[in-house]
Amino acid sequence: MKIRFDIRKECYCFDLTRAVIFSAVFVAVAMLVGLFGGSTHTYTCLLLPRFALGRGLFVIFWTLFYIAFGFALEIILSVNRCANREKAIYCFLLTVAAGYLWFPLFFGMGAFFLSFLLCIFVSILAFVSLKKLVRVNRFASIVMGIYFVWLLYCSALNFCIWILN
Repeated sequence: MKIRFDIRKECYCFDLTRAVIFSAVFVAVAMLVGLFGGSTHTYTCLLLPRFALGRGLFVIFWTLFYIAFGFALEIILSVNRCANREKAIYCFLLTVAAGYLWFPLFFGMGAFFLSFLLCIFVSILAFVSLKKLVRVNRFASIVMGIYFVWLLYCSALNFCIWILN
């Protein structure tokens, strides 16, 4: 189902079906990484800081992020006549792909320091993506902005887990 709308005198053609497919792909990749990347049981065995969320909340938040990523990607792809669109798509996908690497590093290998460094790297990528997306689409930049704040929280949590364990 395609939805057409005009914002800032530009035409967008948002395809809801493609957005759902993109979201499903992002969630499926996350599930595969989770299936083969290690066990979340590790999390319950760690010394955690007071601000740590429960394991179930992480699953909910990450799933919502991957769904939002699918919609954001479709919106970015639907933007017409934007010179910065290709760079924004590249940064967006690179940020999401780098984020997938964290799970096997943390849970599969137990490499808490390396996963902390990766978290910082993904945060930097998210910030760069945010700067590029601001010029392309507001919704996509909001999604990336929220993700950036989430990554800052995850980086702090990862750092504390590394120190405590």
